Amino acid sequence: MAFRSGEEAASFSSYYHNLLQELDKDFGVKIRFTGEFLIIYSSTSYPPDLEIFLKDLVELKRRKGILLTRDEIRTAIQYIKQGEYNKLRGTFSEIILISPKGKRIKPKTPGQKKYIELIRKKDMVFCIGPAGSGKTYLAVASALSYFLEKRVNRIILTKPVVEAGEKLGFLPGTLLEKVDPHFRP
Repeated sequence: MAFRSGEEAASFSSYYHNLLQELDKDFGVKIRFTGEFLIIYSSTSYPPDLEIFLKDLVELKRRKGILLTRDEIRTAIQYIKQGEYNKLRGTFSEIILISPKGKRIKPKTPGQKKYIELIRKKDMVFCIGPAGSGKTYLAVASALSYFLEKRVNRIILTKPVVEAGEKLGFLPGTLLEKVDPHFRP
């Protein structure tokens, strides 16, 4: 793979030095820089997705200034090992919002990417999944992004009608009396 300059190759090598060592171990290859070129040496075959991933890393930096985190790289390595990197492609370049401190909020998995795509296409999206999988985080980031772009005038946050784990059966009164307090803002 060719870089535009030796300086670009050196910058890439410097930032991703540890990643390149992990790839060496995980795939039994040696990734080396020779001037403006990145060369993959291997006595056995390696997944073709490995080369595609390295090209994607370079393009993300060139076109969008994005450098992947260690966790994102580990995720990509798992997909490469399973021969499913194609499902992950494009996920890391899908920026939802950049925080005031410069943090890029973006999906980290193909499922999250699909969720964001649906939020952008549809007026209403329902999503279920395990706690901590980013559902609310990505929804709020998307809402804030729309608000900042002036695509919406306001964001309305509501609480659930029934708190998680709360049972209404033991409360006195009719069903309407039990849930009415939850309907008020």
